[in-house]
Amino acid sequence: MWITFEADGLRVKHLDGMDEAEVILPADGTAAAAYTLSLVKGARNAAGGKLWMNFALTETAQRLFAEGFVRPILPNFSLPPELAARFTPLPPRTDLVDSLRATLRKADIDRAWPKM
Repeated sequence: MWITFEADGLRVKHLDGMDEAEVILPADGTAAAAYTLSLVKGARNAAGGKLWMNFALTETAQRLFAEGFVRPILPNFSLPPELAARFTPLPPRTDLVDSLRATLRKADIDRAWPKM
């Protein structure tokens, strides 16, 4: 058993030759978090960073991310059937991670992680 991000499991299965690998999203509860992008304050090419972020939220970019096994985040966006088939349907109980809340609890998580 390997607990990891969905994209990592899909890469192992489809690209690394581990055809027997199974990606399972627990039906009794799954946490989901979008990949995040950020701009670096004072970056030499902030305009280029903004262009990249604008592109990342287009349907073209979301399709490219899906080709790399990253689940699209745009609402009402449909993948072509051959790409959609790569992803396991999300269970009915899928909770989105609250990034701000997680950041505020990071110290607690860091202390508890080694004990787990």
